[in-house]
Amino acid sequence: MFKNVNKNMSSQKTIIGDFSSFAKLSWIHIPFAGMRLEVLGSVAILILAVLSIFIAWREPYTTSGLVGQTKSSTKFPTSQAATLLGASSSPKTPSGNSKESSSNQSSGAAVGNTLAAHSPAGTGVSGSATGSGGAPSTLVPARVLDLTNWKVTLPIAKPGTNTAMEVLQPQLASYSISPYFMVNAAGNAVIFQANAGGVTTSGSSYPRSELREMTNNGTQLASWSTTSGTHTLVVKEAVNHLPVVKPQVVSAQVHDASGDIIEILADGLRKNADGTFGICVRYNGSEQSTCLDSHYTMGTAYTLQIVASGGHIIIWYNGVQKFDFTNSSSGDYFKAGCYTQSNTSKGDAPDAYGEVAIYDLQVRHQ
Repeated sequence: MFKNVNKNMSSQKTIIGDFSSFAKLSWIHIPFAGMRLEVLGSVAILILAVLSIFIAWREPYTTSGLVGQTKSSTKFPTSQAATLLGASSSPKTPSGNSKESSSNQSSGAAVGNTLAAHSPAGTGVSGSATGSGGAPSTLVPARVLDLTNWKVTLPIAKPGTNTAMEVLQPQLASYSISPYFMVNAAGNAVIFQANAGGVTTSGSSYPRSELREMTNNGTQLASWSTTSGTHTLVVKEAVNHLPVVKPQVVSAQVHDASGDIIEILADGLRKNADGTFGICVRYNGSEQSTCLDSHYTMGTAYTLQIVASGGHIIIWYNGVQKFDFTNSSSGDYFKAGCYTQSNTSKGDAPDAYGEVAIYDLQVRHQ
């Protein structure tokens, strides 16, 4: 069939190693459909050789380029990964109107699935959460803080009412709502936010996102006395934001059966030239002239310890005792979070807010 194949390919050496042999290659005769196709063997071999060299030279670059594109397309940038994790929240300030009605302190009926479906729209809070430090976390607050013996009051309306919503155990164990009650982007603190246009409890004109101490796995209201036993609250927290016109937020309280005894007040009205302000104390509604910290920097975490025992309430700030108040009261309980001391009647916009971040929260009764 191929008359000169044996002659032209007498040896591998002749074709591959000895270039002069190409000149000796004669025509290859290929009969096809009664026709003879004459192909110059030497030209065909040269073309194949050049194509092989070209393909071998290009392949490493093409392969590495494709691999590199695949890796870069599946690797999330830091900012994008943070966005996938979740959203943050913002804080509010407290004012003198601090008493709550007993009806809002009762445990009430358990809150059902309508809580998760409730939309916070209409409160005027802007979408960005200033103090959270990035995108939100996928964690819920009860995974960051032990909320077994707490309930939370929020600045949004209970479905079908115009009163502030409360969330109790067991719903609280899996509850989160942006931006009022959520985990920060770092996953190491719970953000409490209340805006000036938020819904309030019936006994106050100020909004709150605030925990109230409970007992018996969150099923009963906590109630103790400053004259019996020792009752301790330890909280590590930071004030992240204050309202504009009336820049005050209460971040922790001791409350008795009738009203506030102790309020820890972030007071932006006591502002310094360098932008710092006071972390102060209200006792029985009266702000003390001396602050826990007269030059507090926004967003800085501090540790607060309040001990009620033997007819006294003693307050420590970052390990240093600051106040010792003589007090005999009963029906007492602790509170922590963001109790904004402003509203729209004070001149603040509905979306002006206060924000507090709580990193650690412990209560002990002895």
